Formats: sequence, C-alpha cells, structure tokens
Amino acid sequence: MKDVEVDTINSRYEQLSVGVYPFISRSRVTVLKKGFYTKNKANYRGISFIYDEVKEAGKAILVGYIHVPHDCVIIPIGLELTEGKSGLIEDNVAKGYAKYNGFPSFRSYEFNEGSPEYEAAKLLNEKYKSLNKNDKINNI
Repeated sequence: MKDVEVDTINSRYEQLSVGVYPFISRSRVTVLKKGFYTKNKANYRGISFIYDEVKEAGKAILVGYIHVPHDCVIIPIGLELTEGKSGLIEDNVAKGYAKYNGFPSFRSYEFNEGSPEYEAAKLLNEKYKSLNKNDKINNI
C-alpha cells in the first residue's frame, strides 16, 4: 500500500473530526457528541500499528484523536448541581445521552483486522521497519 493511500485515510479521519477535545472542567457539566476529536497537542495524527502485549499481536489504532463512542454528558464528582446544570443533565439523558459521573477514560480507536486502515497501518509499519533495518546495515 502506498503512502498516498495512508495520507488519504489520515485525511478522511481529519475531515471526520468533530473538533478539538474540550477541556473537562471540575466545575461544569460537559456534553459531548459521539465522534473523533483531535487531541489538543499531538506530534502525529493518523493510523499507526503497534504491538499489544496483552493480545501478543499487532493492532492498528488511530493516533492523535480521542474517540467518543456515544453521545454523553460528563458530571464531575463533587460538582455542586444548580437548577440549570440539573436541567442540562436531564435534557441530555432524555435525548439518549450516556451519563458519566466522573471523568471517563476514552481509548484510542482500534481498527478491525482486515479493514483497509488495519492493512495500511500494518504495511506502513513493515515499510519503516525494513527502512530502519537497512539504515543499521548501511551504517555498520
């Protein structure tokens, strides 16, 4: 798979992004729509292939983004609920939003084995491994 295809895949996720992941304050209710949010700071945004020690296998993930799998409302622990905050929570829960008490831990998005993203990340990883191996041989 060519780097052009990787660039195309990465561009697609950049376009799918719903914005920058907001700062989650301890003093307010935060409402998030499902989707991909860009991390405020990231050296790289796109597909990557990493080794998962638990599975003892490689996996393809989306780096530089936070994946919110469903619409949700986040209520920090210890937040003093006013009438307005309570109404905001109730309205969003009535719309089907998941309610989190405390700060949720969203994981990197993992692509299914065999998906175009998985295959592109795997080939890109193999390409860079072979480049690094050749660099070491040439530098000896």
